[in-house]
Amino acid sequence: MKDLNLKIFLNRLAATHEEPCLSLYMPTHQVTARKPMDRILFKNLLKEAQEYLVVRGMRPSEAKNFLLPALKLLKDSLFWEYQGNGLALFLSPDFFEYFISPLSFDQKVSVSHRFYLKSLLPALYRGEHFFLLALSKKEVKLFRITRAKIMDVLVEDFPQASLRRSSRKQLQFHTGTQQGRGRRAALFHGHGDGSEEEKAGLIHYCRQIDSAVLGLLNDEKAPMMVTGLDSLVSTYRQANTYQHLVEDSISGNPYSYSCDDLHRAASTAMESHLMRWRGEALARFSRGSEEGRVSTDVAPLLQAAGEGRIEMLLVSLGAELFARHDLESGRVDLHTQYQDGDMDVLDEAVFRTVLSGGEVYGIEEDEMPMNLPLVALLLEDRSTAAP
Repeated sequence: MKDLNLKIFLNRLAATHEEPCLSLYMPTHQVTARKPMDRILFKNLLKEAQEYLVVRGMRPSEAKNFLLPALKLLKDSLFWEYQGNGLALFLSPDFFEYFISPLSFDQKVSVSHRFYLKSLLPALYRGEHFFLLALSKKEVKLFRITRAKIMDVLVEDFPQASLRRSSRKQLQFHTGTQQGRGRRAALFHGHGDGSEEEKAGLIHYCRQIDSAVLGLLNDEKAPMMVTGLDSLVSTYRQANTYQHLVEDSISGNPYSYSCDDLHRAASTAMESHLMRWRGEALARFSRGSEEGRVSTDVAPLLQAAGEGRIEMLLVSLGAELFARHDLESGRVDLHTQYQDGDMDVLDEAVFRTVLSGGEVYGIEEDEMPMNLPLVALLLEDRSTAAP
């Protein structure tokens, strides 16, 4: 799996699957020299998974057979050739998929009655895709970029090479004075780059591009970035009418980049725009807190998640919280170090919230409200609302 909608994928992972469910997370590298080390780490993590499966009651031969789809990846050289910065793999008797991520994952192996979800949160609520408009006076292309891919978007109305044709029309030819053997010297003159005609042609060119972009992306809300020489980018901004064009751009000739380099440069430059959800989520939480709709106690929070009463869950990405949970009494005994029989509180809250249709956001520790590892914004209680 090279590209996917992570929100939909998370819901599929949260659905009921046949046990056991293996979740494997690990960092990977795009540098060729590090790729053999990635394969070694993957092999070691699969050995760890096999040990967990045996502890759960499988015979070693059964565990190896269960892991066969993942073991095949270990031998797939092409698979390891095209890695991102992280790999997440999910395997059960009725499910097998993997996610190649531009974001790194801490290594983790979980074998349980369901998949482990919390490690996906850093990758989850970045924008699913954005557009990159590559401009030059000779060519223009539109790319759709996701975490894992850069894809050329066919735009039939782009004015390919029209600026070159316009420039050639401005170049005039006439014959000059006679020179030897009755021939007349060919004299050329044209207009410099700073002429009014050149500027007018450039603006017309950019307006044609904008019209084509708007015609294609009229119903889109994804951000778009421009790459090109500064003068051309500046002119395009004057002509642009697409509402989601960002201020940042990539300076230089985009056609001097490889697709991989362009993908990396654009993804890095766009990061802050794709992370706007964080400020919006914290603002929503703040408003909900003023309305008294915030839950911070673990036991009531887990109960609310199971009952579908959570609108938004905020989870600290760096925190760990474990507990013994008595289902009959609802009592939760918390501790920060794992003990046999514990549940991972944060992952359990993520799982229940996703399963019941709530939103889940992973937040850096220093940005969490009240410095807590877990907080929830509850849905409005319609039963007490005024008629």
